Amino acid sequence: MDVFGLPNYEVLRGGKTTLPVLDNPFSQRVNAVIQKTREMRRGVYYPHLYVVKEDGEPPLRLWALSCLVQDRGDVSPSYQQFISQLRDKVNGSNY
Repeated sequence: MDVFGLPNYEVLRGGKTTLPVLDNPFSQRVNAVIQKTREMRRGVYYPHLYVVKEDGEPPLRLWALSCLVQDRGDVSPSYQQFISQLRDKVNGSNY
């Protein structure tokens, strides 16, 4: 648990949290990524960090899942499917 400074996964609590700045390279990189993400946001809203565990609180887990974005709709293929179809068309052509 190089990021949270905890002995194991079981003691990690879900919910809104702040990351400690620990003296190891992985912690420093994760903190830098989060800080850069926050800097890129415009406006007065400061995004919070939430820890969502798969075996954690169901309402928090449902909220996190609702924030995920799918890359395909009902009628259009996903990016991966599109690239695969494009590759098949290119490889199947008689040029």
